[in-house]
Amino acid sequence: MSANTIALSKFIKDLNAATTGAKTILLSLPDKNTVCLPISDTEAIVREAQKLAQTGDTYMPIALFNQRPQKRGTSDEASYEIGLFGDIDTLEKPGPRGRKYAPNKAVALDILKELPFAPTYIIDSGYGLHTHWFFKEPLLIRDNAHREELKSIYSRFQTMLQSVFARHGYELDPGIGDLVRVCLCAFIYRDWE
Repeated sequence: MSANTIALSKFIKDLNAATTGAKTILLSLPDKNTVCLPISDTEAIVREAQKLAQTGDTYMPIALFNQRPQKRGTSDEASYEIGLFGDIDTLEKPGPRGRKYAPNKAVALDILKELPFAPTYIIDSGYGLHTHWFFKEPLLIRDNAHREELKSIYSRFQTMLQSVFARHGYELDPGIGDLVRVCLCAFIYRDWE
């Protein structure tokens, strides 16, 4: 078993805590194929992620679902929230620009150290970092009022993360505060070069 497979397996097992019957989605781009799998089936998720990564980028949402969602899932379909997420682009790779991003991942990592709590996972997205702060266990979304409270917490977290980077003169992309934000599947990448 490769180091990447072991790392992805650990990431999935950490998501699996206390979510009996929950499902995740794997989304591949650019073809927009989606696969819905039980979060408890780590081997199937790893296998499918590796298969999808052969033809494109593979993404997972930061939420879990009790039933198969439409496409990548919506905030209204989310059943569990696994934690908080940060998308920190840097200027190291060519791509969409126009914002004042941190010059490289090393600078971004140094800025992250200023937060009062360390990320659970930091993943090289190819264009920067995807950072995850897992809750002690995934939070069951009880009802719409609870869903709105989680959206507010997520929005405040994004504002705090953006302000930490702004103190250094850098920007983060706005508008990543949805509960089912998709992010690159941990440790499964195409060749970025």
